[in-house]
Amino acid sequence: MALMSPVIIGELSVCSTNVRVTGQVLGARVDLLVDGNPNPVGGGQVDWPDQWFPLNPGVALQPGQLVRARQQRRNDVSAVSSIPATVQDRSSERPQFAGPLVACTDIAVVDRLAPGATVSITEPNGAFLGKETAAGTRAVVHLNRTVYLGEVLVAIADACGGVASPPVESLPAESVQRGPNNELPTPAVAPLFACMRVLHFSNLQVGATLSLERSDGTYTWEITDKELFGRIDPPMHGNEVVSFWQEMSGRECESQPSERVEATVDPGPPPAPWFGSQPCPGSFRITAHGLVPSATVKLTSGATELLVFEAGAETEDIDLAGLTLTAGQRLSLVQGLCDVYGPASAVPAIVTQPATDIEPTFPEPLIACAGVVRVSGVADGSFVQVYSRQLQGRIGHAWATGPIVDVPVFPPLLHPLHSGEQDRIRAEIGGCAAGSAEGEVDNEVDLRRFRVETPIDADRSVTVVDITPGALVTVKVNGRISGEVWVAAQVARIAVKDPLRVEQRVDVTARLCGQQRNADTVYVQNGLELRWTRPTDGGLEVGGGYFMGGRVQAVASLGPTPGSRLLVGTEESGLWTVQSGGPSFPLSLEWSEAHVRSLTHGTRGDHHFFCGTANGMMESDPTATLPLLTWRRVNDLPGTGLVHPGAAINDILILRGRNLIVVATNSGVWWSTIPGTAGTGYTWATDPLVTTGNMLALCEGPNDGIVCYRAGSPGGAFFVGSWTAGGLQWTTTTPGTSGPPADTRLTTVVTRMANGALSSCAGDRSRVYAAVEDGTDNTWLAVMRSDDGGRTWSIPYTDAGLVYFKPPGLGGTIDMGYQAERNMKVAAHPTNRDLVLLAARRSGLLGSTDAAQTWDATRWPGVVDNTFHADCLSIAFDRFDSANQTVLVGSDGGIFVSRDTGSTWDTTFNQRFPTLMFDGRGSPAAPALSASSAYPGVLVGATQDNGTMYLSGDGEPWRELFDGGDGFHASSRPTLCCAAATR
Repeated sequence: MALMSPVIIGELSVCSTNVRVTGQVLGARVDLLVDGNPNPVGGGQVDWPDQWFPLNPGVALQPGQLVRARQQRRNDVSAVSSIPATVQDRSSERPQFAGPLVACTDIAVVDRLAPGATVSITEPNGAFLGKETAAGTRAVVHLNRTVYLGEVLVAIADACGGVASPPVESLPAESVQRGPNNELPTPAVAPLFACMRVLHFSNLQVGATLSLERSDGTYTWEITDKELFGRIDPPMHGNEVVSFWQEMSGRECESQPSERVEATVDPGPPPAPWFGSQPCPGSFRITAHGLVPSATVKLTSGATELLVFEAGAETEDIDLAGLTLTAGQRLSLVQGLCDVYGPASAVPAIVTQPATDIEPTFPEPLIACAGVVRVSGVADGSFVQVYSRQLQGRIGHAWATGPIVDVPVFPPLLHPLHSGEQDRIRAEIGGCAAGSAEGEVDNEVDLRRFRVETPIDADRSVTVVDITPGALVTVKVNGRISGEVWVAAQVARIAVKDPLRVEQRVDVTARLCGQQRNADTVYVQNGLELRWTRPTDGGLEVGGGYFMGGRVQAVASLGPTPGSRLLVGTEESGLWTVQSGGPSFPLSLEWSEAHVRSLTHGTRGDHHFFCGTANGMMESDPTATLPLLTWRRVNDLPGTGLVHPGAAINDILILRGRNLIVVATNSGVWWSTIPGTAGTGYTWATDPLVTTGNMLALCEGPNDGIVCYRAGSPGGAFFVGSWTAGGLQWTTTTPGTSGPPADTRLTTVVTRMANGALSSCAGDRSRVYAAVEDGTDNTWLAVMRSDDGGRTWSIPYTDAGLVYFKPPGLGGTIDMGYQAERNMKVAAHPTNRDLVLLAARRSGLLGSTDAAQTWDATRWPGVVDNTFHADCLSIAFDRFDSANQTVLVGSDGGIFVSRDTGSTWDTTFNQRFPTLMFDGRGSPAAPALSASSAYPGVLVGATQDNGTMYLSGDGEPWRELFDGGDGFHASSRPTLCCAAATR
């Protein structure tokens, strides 16, 4: 058995006499070690997976020492902890009362202490009420009397004989929470399983007593927080029925015990856990979620058992000391109770290469007494540790699950007046990226005036604006504390215990360095009731009987005749059905995400489609009466944990012969069999070679193969997936990966390519075309061809300097325009493998009839009238056209249909397609949308890409007023305008 190195929880100081450790297994012994000293300085026998262990008599920790832990059970000995706790010097910074001070109880809870410090509680006049030395940074002080309603108490801390901290006041004591019949809140318990020894309770009343009744007697615990991990012995047994409740321990608090709750113990086995952070070679730790407290957990790689530990809570850090991880290695988790193990984690953690380009910074000022420090510019999966120069040790640590991480610090940042000089803070980033940031702590600042945004009914959080970074912010709802958090930035959302309801009073208090400031009271309001109607069902009439619409990202034909009814996905207004000159109909009004990225036809009939969005994928239900009005969100896109299909679905490929869906996401390529029920039953798989990166394009290769392109910045990559007896096997096919390419131009292409597009010929999947962007100037770099299904690539046409498709000013022959980072699509003819079409910022398509050896600008000239709009975002051949001459193009001007392979165009699909995109900001000089006071019903606005227009009346199309290109004011994120609101 490979025992995991125990993990030290929290921080240590020279005042510490105990060390909290987690992950140890029952029956083992834990040793506490100081670097440089082979003999243990403390430890003891393991009784629980989360346990305090004492230092040996006479041991006094010194500033800067590194403390680690190891465990041993019989002959199994773990490695020592990979990440040590660095011992702080003593400090005299203010602590802070934690949570509510509750009337009719005799406890006060104080947090943010220097580790091991002693805190004294007094009345404001100095009368002594109680004293406690903390094991860590939190102390529960038992008072010599009960607390009175509304009274304010004072806390003063000292760190093992050091100078006492300045005093800090509590918020006024609140009453015990009671229901309609004066009963306490009903507690809750996490699922119970046989052989559990640690139970997780929540929804608790501070100051009450929690009781658990089972066949062998009644267990009781003092409640000092809103949740509690209760320890029991003997362990739970399968199908046992227990009951639990909370009460005020016989005090006369005018409250009744809570409702008794019964729970039946599940015989097991426990469910599958999952990973919550990304491992890479050199990672110190990885996070696991979904654990059952006291379960035995195994980290495995294939059939190899790597580490074993016991879970102290639902979320645990796994110390990887002693392991050597390699890129592409797959890690799994499994947990067991009663020696019976449940299923392994559904999605493995795949070891990836670490990031190398992070630049950590402190984006907010470091303010004295702040209880949290924000670090930005870090990599997902990094471990961030914060150190104090004056204290000579670590004061906080946290996992980064994105580019920004907020690190709680214990004690709060030192005040220069208390310490004699400004402290210097250093953040060290390790694990999947390495870097550091340093900054000085500012002097005490006055708590600035801040405001609370008016909450509305059913909100689960309260937003504060202009808050001083580092302050402790407390939200009271109808006089009771409902949420509290140390905020790291000037705008913060504080979660509240229960959904807010109309007319509830919300008071918010900020505390920092002994200061206290209240925001103006707000009351919960009704949500704004809006009724939206379209002022017109028409697009934009641009003259000559031609029409434009909003930005179209994806198009698919609905048939039954070519170019008759279309399914159209837009960037800002979701999914629509559109027909020539006829009404269009929105399909995605109820979707939570309407930013369409991709669209493709499924395998279960003409009305089975998949629609990829910027946050997940939707599937039409072909079994419904109206399939195109019945869409289901596809499960596990994105999934749980860190390693899963990405949220942005850039492209979708259906392998019909295998009933398989493949998606290119912003986090790799993933695939699943298409189940028989829309939206559910998908089991996503991937491969280490393609599990990360922004995958932009897919196409089908020979024998159900897959060709994929990954975005570069610059420096993209090509991959091919082929079916073998062992399943889908992936290979990198970027030119130059298996030796220098014969064409030296490909070497330049590989180093500069960024955005990319793919297409293969349905009649001959060995023929694949790829277009790539030049990342140095955002123009077209090259069009490549493969004759072996994407395994090797060539540039078929003559272009020594790779400038053929660039604007004339850059030496180009055929100007495909700038914006190749977004306006770049390619379509191979379904049956003629030598015919290929390019869609770009050029007004009109460009084609080749000789397999990309030459490009025919005579057959496909630039369009000079309003029959076509440049800035193309999608191109497809109509699947219902047996002659394969109908081409569907989506652009910033809407949807355009050609029935002669791209020579002439039909714009009538935009005639009643009301998805015009107006400038999202506007200005007094040119508002985004303005109504006429003199002529009711007349609207004027500047659109994203069609100049300025006016609407003369209901049911009429918009008409061009000025041809202003992108309107008077371009917007980086335009908004859909096709509706008016009334209250």
